[in-house]
Amino acid sequence: MDDVLKKPTPQLGQGTGVARCGRQVSFWCGTLQQVSLRSSDMDEGLRQMAVEVLGDVPLWSLKASRWKRVGLSLEGMERTLAAGDLTGFRRAVADVEMAGPHRISGLEEASSLPFPEEYRERIDELIHSLGAAPVEGLPHGNADSDSAGPHD
Repeated sequence: MDDVLKKPTPQLGQGTGVARCGRQVSFWCGTLQQVSLRSSDMDEGLRQMAVEVLGDVPLWSLKASRWKRVGLSLEGMERTLAAGDLTGFRRAVADVEMAGPHRISGLEEASSLPFPEEYRERIDELIHSLGAAPVEGLPHGNADSDSAGPHD
């Protein structure tokens, strides 16, 4: 793959990590391999769409099963971005968006849950990795359901 650079990084320990320098995003996989995806490799429209979708997620109120789908889709975004798989990343962004609320809300609204706080750091890291500043003013904790945005 031409847009993915691999370099040994023996100074890193186990696990994964993200670092950003200028307009280049780096992801560490395992102990000795660094995979980098330059933000210039990504279509600007895709980057903006991903940042917008990620910025909307904390405003959603969804059923538990839908939040689980959002979480799995966020994992897909992280995995495909780290792998330099732009087609997979585009699909994962669409999966997050499709897991979100529908415009028409009904009786299911009573079983909707606010944004799970455990997703906040993942979303902030993804937004940062895409070269955008974290979204300011996102609700923390349990927000009033009237001001929390669209409902499932």
